[in-house]
Amino acid sequence: MIRLIIASSAVVILAFAHQGLSQQPLMEPEMALYNFSEMEPRGREGFSAHFVSAATIRMLRAEVSAGTSTTHHNHPDEEMVYVVEGRIRVFSGGNEVELGAGELVVFPAYVDHHYEAIVDSMTIEVFGPGRTFGAPAGMGMGG
Repeated sequence: MIRLIIASSAVVILAFAHQGLSQQPLMEPEMALYNFSEMEPRGREGFSAHFVSAATIRMLRAEVSAGTSTTHHNHPDEEMVYVVEGRIRVFSGGNEVELGAGELVVFPAYVDHHYEAIVDSMTIEVFGPGRTFGAPAGMGMGG
């Protein structure tokens, strides 16, 4: 009986090994290039964003008019907001801070937050890992 089990196991292992050899070879991942100036922006009044999604992360560049804010929201992915130019006021967990060009804030997953542009501003926002499709919740763009 033990010999039958060993022989059967060997046949199964060889069958799976043969099947693996007959499949198409794996493709090497390739880099992807994007140019924000060639992409169609998405957004709403006072908030224009260009989105790029990869397998586990997402990035957007937002141009935010003075006085415009995101809605109070959270999401299942971490978020970093880097201020490229301008000045924003960030709200999270009862805290309020102002960030200027060259400064960065990190929001853990599921932490409520939002920000408001004090002057016309540009931010780079990175999300992940987590969902990588569409606009993040609270941006007012259907995400």
